[in-house]
Amino acid sequence: KTGIDITPHIEEMVVASPLTFSRYLGAEVVLTGLCSDFPAGHRHYLGPNLNLYEESDIRILTPPPADPFDCPDLESIDRTFAGELLVLGRRRATGLVLAAWGRNHAILRTAQGRISRADFSDGPLPSVGETIDVSGFPHTDLYHLDLSRATWRKAEKPMTGREDPPENVSAEELLTDGQGAKCVSIQHHGRCVRLCGTVLTLPVTEGHDGIFNLKCGNFIIPVDISACGQGMTDIAIGCHIRATGICVIRSTRQHPTALIPTLD
Repeated sequence: KTGIDITPHIEEMVVASPLTFSRYLGAEVVLTGLCSDFPAGHRHYLGPNLNLYEESDIRILTPPPADPFDCPDLESIDRTFAGELLVLGRRRATGLVLAAWGRNHAILRTAQGRISRADFSDGPLPSVGETIDVSGFPHTDLYHLDLSRATWRKAEKPMTGREDPPENVSAEELLTDGQGAKCVSIQHHGRCVRLCGTVLTLPVTEGHDGIFNLKCGNFIIPVDISACGQGMTDIAIGCHIRATGICVIRSTRQHPTALIPTLD
């Protein structure tokens, strides 16, 4: 086995283990495990991979803070370089939940108007329209500042303000530059849009993923209705529908060894 001291510097190491790490978030630790190369396909190399098998392989040097919300505001790192975000530790934000989907994802609009995505480590999702405090570890896709491995609580004061009406858009407007070349409209991220199209697939019943595909012109758009309950009642494959919701541009998290950012 190899002992590695994960001290603050601009590096990331992938740790593979059957153990649960949520209670160690924010702690300074020494890890002891088997070290191996971690190939990540032909595009880039993510560095070494450390394999842990027992709780005794983790030694805590400094425990995580008792209050995860006792940390600087996300706005304090607005002009920080992407590569420096790895060493900053927790940041917090307060915002209005615009969308929540899957098991742990949400989009917020902060009091400063920033659109940020939060990926929660565990627990139930907040409700759309709820104002919450979020504490997590900042990262970027080179377009937005987001928070991962996050936790949330209900904010003391709800945010108020006028909601913008849905914008009627086409898939071409979202996914091309208007001349036919592929180009994702980052400006629509976090905005309420309305699309028309033909239903190609229905959500998987067994997995309860809540996702179906909508054919809009020459494009296929995934639509997540996991927060809508019975949103597909009386809708079948081949139906022409109008879908209204928050546009989420999902892009790859920036990594120091990633040569070119990609969009999912």
